[in-house]
Amino acid sequence: MEKNIIGIDFGNKSIKIAQGIGIEGRFTIDNDYPPISPTVAFEERRRIFDSTLKVTDTAIDSLQRYLVMTSESEADHASTKSNNWPGFDSQPHRGQRWRLRPKVYYREMWLTATQLVGMLFGHVRRTTLGQIPADTIIAVPHWYTDRDRQALADCLVIGGLNPTGIITDIVAVALDYGISHFNIEGGHSRVVAFLDVGHSTTSAAIVTFSENGLRVHAIATDSFLGGEVIDQSLMQHFAKTNPHIDPFHQKPTSLLTQSLEQLKKTLLKLQEAEIDLISTDKSPLHRMKLTRDQYQSLLSESGWLDRVSAILMEAINTSQIDPKSLHSVELVGGSGSVPSLKEHLQTQMKGAGCSTRVKVNSELSAARGVAHAGALRSFRGDAAVLRDHSTAPFDINWVASSRETAKKPSWIALSTAHRLNDLDLVNLLDQELYMEEMDKLAAETEEVHHELVRIIETISEKMDGVYAAIAHPESMTRLQKALDNAMRYLVSSERDEMTKLLYEAHLEVLHDIVDPLDRKSASLHSDIPVSGRTSHALQDDNGSSSNQRGVQLFDMGTYLLARFSQSGNVNDLDESIPCLREALSILPPNSPELQMYLVCLGSAYSLRFEKKDDYADNDEAIALYERASKCPPSPRATLASDSDRLVMMNNLGNALVRRFERSGDADDLEKAISAHEKTVQSASGHVCTEPDYLTNLGAALLRWFQIRGDQSDLNRGIFLCQTADEISPPGHPRKLQYLHNHGLSLQCRFERYNDLKDIDTAIKFCEEAVRGTPDTHPSKPRYFYSLGTSFMYRFGRSGDAYDIKQAVFNCEEAVRLAKESHPERPTYLAGLSTCLISHYEHDGQLSGIQRAVEVSELAVKMTTDLGPGGYVPLHALGISLLAIFLESASAQDINRAVVVLEKAARLTKNHADRPLYFMTLGRALAMRFEEYGDITDIDKAIRVQEKAEEQLPDDQATKPNCLSHLARSLSRRFSRLNEVLDIDKAIKAEKRALKLLPKDSPTRFKYTTNLGNSLLARFEIQRSIKDAKRSIELHQNAVEAIELMAENHPDAALVYNSLGLSLTVNFEASGNIQELDKAVDAYEKATACVVGHHKDSHAYHLNLGNALIHRFDSSRQIVDITKAITSLERAVNTTPEDHPYRDNALNTLARALIVRFKAFGSPSDVHEAIRRYSQAATSRSGSPWRKFLSARDWVTCARDVGNPTLKNAYECLLDLLPRVAWLGLDLDRRREEISKMGSVACDAAADAIAMGDPKTAVTWLEKGRFIIWSQGLRLRSPVDELRAAHPNLADSLEKISTALENKVNDRIRHVDTQVDEKLDGHARDLQFMATRQRALADEFDRLLANIRKKRGFEHFLLPKTFSELRKAADKYPVAILNPSKYRCDAVLLMPDDVRVIELPIGHQRLQKLSDEFGMLLKQSGRTMRGSERGMRVAPARKSDAWSGPLGILWDLVASHIIKALDLTPSSKPQRMWWCPTGIFSRLPLHAAGDYNVNKKSVPEVVVSSYTPTLGLLLREPNSEVSRRSPSVVAVGVSRTTIPGLVASPLPMVKDEMSAIGNIVPSKSLVMLQEGKATVNNIVKAISTCTALHLACHAQQDPMNPLSSAFLVHGEKLYLSRLIRESLPNGEFAFLSACQTAQGDENIPDEAMHLAGAMLFAGFRSVIATMWSIDDADGPIVTKAVYSALFKTPIFDGSVAANALHHVIGQLRANGAPFERWVPFISLGL
Repeated sequence: MEKNIIGIDFGNKSIKIAQGIGIEGRFTIDNDYPPISPTVAFEERRRIFDSTLKVTDTAIDSLQRYLVMTSESEADHASTKSNNWPGFDSQPHRGQRWRLRPKVYYREMWLTATQLVGMLFGHVRRTTLGQIPADTIIAVPHWYTDRDRQALADCLVIGGLNPTGIITDIVAVALDYGISHFNIEGGHSRVVAFLDVGHSTTSAAIVTFSENGLRVHAIATDSFLGGEVIDQSLMQHFAKTNPHIDPFHQKPTSLLTQSLEQLKKTLLKLQEAEIDLISTDKSPLHRMKLTRDQYQSLLSESGWLDRVSAILMEAINTSQIDPKSLHSVELVGGSGSVPSLKEHLQTQMKGAGCSTRVKVNSELSAARGVAHAGALRSFRGDAAVLRDHSTAPFDINWVASSRETAKKPSWIALSTAHRLNDLDLVNLLDQELYMEEMDKLAAETEEVHHELVRIIETISEKMDGVYAAIAHPESMTRLQKALDNAMRYLVSSERDEMTKLLYEAHLEVLHDIVDPLDRKSASLHSDIPVSGRTSHALQDDNGSSSNQRGVQLFDMGTYLLARFSQSGNVNDLDESIPCLREALSILPPNSPELQMYLVCLGSAYSLRFEKKDDYADNDEAIALYERASKCPPSPRATLASDSDRLVMMNNLGNALVRRFERSGDADDLEKAISAHEKTVQSASGHVCTEPDYLTNLGAALLRWFQIRGDQSDLNRGIFLCQTADEISPPGHPRKLQYLHNHGLSLQCRFERYNDLKDIDTAIKFCEEAVRGTPDTHPSKPRYFYSLGTSFMYRFGRSGDAYDIKQAVFNCEEAVRLAKESHPERPTYLAGLSTCLISHYEHDGQLSGIQRAVEVSELAVKMTTDLGPGGYVPLHALGISLLAIFLESASAQDINRAVVVLEKAARLTKNHADRPLYFMTLGRALAMRFEEYGDITDIDKAIRVQEKAEEQLPDDQATKPNCLSHLARSLSRRFSRLNEVLDIDKAIKAEKRALKLLPKDSPTRFKYTTNLGNSLLARFEIQRSIKDAKRSIELHQNAVEAIELMAENHPDAALVYNSLGLSLTVNFEASGNIQELDKAVDAYEKATACVVGHHKDSHAYHLNLGNALIHRFDSSRQIVDITKAITSLERAVNTTPEDHPYRDNALNTLARALIVRFKAFGSPSDVHEAIRRYSQAATSRSGSPWRKFLSARDWVTCARDVGNPTLKNAYECLLDLLPRVAWLGLDLDRRREEISKMGSVACDAAADAIAMGDPKTAVTWLEKGRFIIWSQGLRLRSPVDELRAAHPNLADSLEKISTALENKVNDRIRHVDTQVDEKLDGHARDLQFMATRQRALADEFDRLLANIRKKRGFEHFLLPKTFSELRKAADKYPVAILNPSKYRCDAVLLMPDDVRVIELPIGHQRLQKLSDEFGMLLKQSGRTMRGSERGMRVAPARKSDAWSGPLGILWDLVASHIIKALDLTPSSKPQRMWWCPTGIFSRLPLHAAGDYNVNKKSVPEVVVSSYTPTLGLLLREPNSEVSRRSPSVVAVGVSRTTIPGLVASPLPMVKDEMSAIGNIVPSKSLVMLQEGKATVNNIVKAISTCTALHLACHAQQDPMNPLSSAFLVHGEKLYLSRLIRESLPNGEFAFLSACQTAQGDENIPDEAMHLAGAMLFAGFRSVIATMWSIDDADGPIVTKAVYSALFKTPIFDGSVAANALHHVIGQLRANGAPFERWVPFISLGL
């Protein structure tokens, strides 16, 4: 059977490939491919690869290093730059970490390094291997880590290759030598040294070859030494030789590298070589020479030769091989290209006393070596990808040897710890396949494009000659129409490069017409000699020659052109152009008059464009002018003079600017500037004084400034426009144009610097241009529009109503004068729409918004008809839709606004205004979030607004507005998630905005209002009086400012409302009733400002009602509470059903009704309050936390008055628990939220028991506890049943679950590393991860909702029902202990019964008992910091100190349960599970007993185990196969050193590990002791284990349980790390350490301890400790437990509980004090 193997040598500057084929056991290298450059670049529509690509700013090379530099972290937002030599990243100083390379933005997605390298391998597959199925093995540098190698394996998969091995490159070279050369040369054992100098890395290896294989003794590598260091030395040499050579500005990098390589190769053969380098003076290039002697001196003086030889000597010394025994030193790769290296090394070897040969071996290849490796029988393994060893010595056998030791086989499995998850890998593979198809389509389209151009040119040449002579007029008409359509399509700016079918359609139409004509022509002229055909065809009726006819046609065309200039009759132009075209077609291509003909025809097209606005004419003019500019001057006509040639260049520049304005192609504008520069600079170098040239160049530079944002372009553009205006005399025909352009230049500067003098002058100049220009002039609409926008800009600064009215009027005039087909009409309409919106914001007239929408929609429609540049009308439409949404609150308006603004932002790629479009899009998304509450909207809003803020310079006039919108979005997200970082960032942004805003800005009040709101929000969290006072001060300033403005200002209500809020919050903090009165007054003013239906009216009424409730509490005036309820009812009635704050209005109304009920006792008030609370708690949208508070108030009211909705209230409350502690939040936030919610489940169960419904009590306890763990387990739940019925849904659920768990783990990882979160990069990473986690959690919830709509899956992944839960007690009883402030109960689940016992202990007494146990532990020293296992503790207290609390626990709790279960002391007691909740979780129920009088205790009656939930007792046992062959991982650390932590030795750990070793069969045991017990080794070992034993120190962190940890060798194994694991074979864990079952006192029902993490990870049974244990007890308990576990052939973790019970009984019998035996407990099965 044929087997294909591909070997790849992945170099930094080249990729080498070898293909091997194995047939029936024989293997040969079939093909060595030419090297490929590891470079990828991007054009707009396709990717380009290899060294032949055109070097662009998008080129990314050195991908070998690029992958490593970004494999650990990716830069999120950065523009793409080429890594120009001498090294963006390619050559850092020694010891310096490579900087992160940016991602690449292509096809509207950010491409990571993994994708870039993956697409490179896709190119390798396509161009060299085709579709041949092949295993791929790749060679990489020795310094590549496992993370880097796994990233490379992922890249190969993305590229469509099948990775099977990754081998060190120098080892691959040795393999090629051993297989291809060593056997040929005799096969005797020998030692060979290899030296490989690459572009950036030098490696050496010492290898022994024998008959069976090779041994690598040592490898030495310098990852910063290679050919690039030689390049540096060469460039520095050239810079010293010639001061005009700058070694740091040689572009492009790849071309320089190629030139230097060619220089070095030439010096191998010749004594001298040359190279061209870029100069800093006016000369474009300098040719430099270098001799071989100079080259060798440079190598010696720079120390390069010594450094390389040092690498070789390092390898020899490390190998401990005598240099004299070396057979040879093989110089491979780039080593052979350095002429003096061989001699230098030979000298070094002689100096070492040996005569070893140093030879250049150019035949050796790492690519061939790895291809050979794939054919070795030893290259086999279960792993998907194999690798060689990272540390020498190691062996590689030619065949699989029975003598290979298991400890160090030839090949090992590549670690998969860093591999991409399957979902991400599939997504990246899909993206690569998509881009491959797009590349293919682009290439095919380009080919058809060229074919269409060719046939158009052919037809055009024959149109007026051959075809006109033989074709019917109707055919000529059809042909002309088809040709015009095809040409229009070719030059159309709407043409999409991917429209291959449209090209083919045009080709088909043209062929259908001309093919018959060509056949007819061939038959008619077949008898005419070729040399005479053209002459014959072009003779006229009088027999004149073609030259004579051409001259006649040219003269006629120029005559008509001259007549048009006099008459203005466009018919003259229409007749002139065909004459000039035919004359040009007749003219020989090398005629000296060609330039004149081209310019005349170009001028005709330009003039007709100015009359007809047909962009096809403009495109024709550009093509003709460009062609003419390349011709030598004509000796006959006007272009003989330099000035006339400059006229031509000026016309070309103007035509290019016109096309840029339509197409948005920046290349056109850049060409236009170049053309205009040539007109301004005359041949002699003097500045041209023609104002036309100056103003045209100035206008082009201003447009360039608007795109690129370079201030020097702005300054020069203004200077040129001003100069043109000043030097033109008053009567100049284009004086008004110069004046207008001067005004526009000042307007442009105002946009950046906000100086009123600039905009005042701009208005003055534009007004003069408008007044002096007749309405019939084609420039009049543009002058009106410029004047209107100038007024608009000044209004934004002044707030003067006159300015905005003038802005609207002038834009309306521009629209009126512009014809329907005018190319600028859409822009004028968009500008008018923007002015109308500003006018509405000033006077509040709704008609203004409605007209703005109509006008902007018309602009968008016209843009679609006329061409690109549509982002301006789209942006205007988006803004108008936002404005109308503020009035209508219509979902259709806001959704459409987002869609429109997203499209506009996409169209502004590479445009300087893009930040402004991002800013508006972010505002729209934030508004939609505020209305409908979708968290992904606000996350995306912040993301795009942060991009906008980063890209805008501080001196940009719009920067304050951008910062303000960003701050508002951050505040909105803070209101949902309560992340303090968000509100801090919002305040920072608002302060920056105010600092940048001009002091006299009319919108300053908005900024002060927003800053005040943000400070107020932070005050409510941090309670800083400074924030509260500053908030009031800012809001008062805003009120004062708004009252000085126009009456009925649209923002007045908002400002008054904000002042009321700050006063209300300050009253709540201070109790100052005067501030509350002011707040009520402010709210009443706010509501009075709102006329009719207003989007925010409900908020103003809500705040007023809330303030009146507060005042009633003080005044007890019935009018206040009555007005409050009226206002709140109005708030509820005006809030849409799906509004995210409707629940807040309902809750506040309910609270007001309760206040009135308590004051006046009306039953109807309390029942109405319950109804409103229920509506708030069950509302469709809104904050889960607010709904939780409403549900809790609902419970309280229903319970107090005996309302029958109590059970529904509790159901709602418990359902909200996981929504408050949402999976989209990080773990710390979920802990915090659960702590805030309190013992909801315990209280609910107590009330259910009181209602006589213990079954509901059980289900509620299960639903309301263990929330965090349950969320994680839900992500790991099997979906077999779902897959059988709905496989697609099952696949989606698995993918999202995996992605979400990975994202949760990513955030937990930041807890592990304990990175300083003040670092900006880290904060951005956290923010990005949080955003992604929320999006995934939202998607997960939606998918679950969809699944539950399917028949049979209505309860999918919902909490278990009682009938399911009671199965936990099928064999043995379970006692659920529930404390509540109302009562304390035990619910007993038995195989055939459910019983409730009300315990004779109250909540306070239970808390006191818990405190007593805590005090005993504290006095014994077993809970103090550092009191872990083995530490010195206080002497044991007398038995009565412990027996007292244990006796109370027996009398008041345990005895009643034992009695109810009818259990008695027994020599073989039965199992029983304790399921404690709340405070009971902290009590040693298993040790309760009367140890003084009656000698009765729990240990005498039952074998106790604990379980946090019933669900954990329902776990299915692991497979019998895994339990028949158990795998035990035993970790023992007797001594460890961790910075900042003192841990005493644990001498008995060694005895403990010995006990395990004596009991557990060696084939089932993995021992990790002392130095081997690292976190990585432990995590790797437990992934497939059946049992885990941890004997070491442990540390419980009461402030942050996630930081609780086992102290292993030199580091901590954190709880946060353990919960990331999923252990499918986990059966039993023994945590022989301290405090492993001690949880978080604030959330006792969450089991947030090390033992809980083990249960979550998958272990069914766990032995743990409640507090510190004695070191001597570890071996005793361990021996007993493992002896029991390995008595039977099938491993069963559940027997551990009995074994523990037995050995603890022995400790008790031997007199061990309570504090020694009580801490040991069993959890789980």
